[in-house]
Amino acid sequence: WTIGPVFYSAIAVAETFGKSNNSQVVDLNANGGNIYTPSYAIYDNGVLDKIALFNYITDPSGARTYTATISLADGALPSQLYVK
Repeated sequence: WTIGPVFYSAIAVAETFGKSNNSQVVDLNANGGNIYTPSYAIYDNGVLDKIALFNYITDPSGARTYTATISLADGALPSQLYVK
């Protein structure tokens, strides 16, 4: 037995979608649609619930960091923020 990339992506998608079975996913087209830094907004019953940011950057020097700035239209800040 070995655990491959499909297993890890299944966990990330399951946690992102949530338990309501009523999620809508919107591609945010971040960084001009850069394939190495995709991002998605997840709405649950029409209300923003999560934002999923992925980092697929690879660099021979080992640099893999990028900065994401998230702006909310109504300016409301969430009471809690979780990062995985």
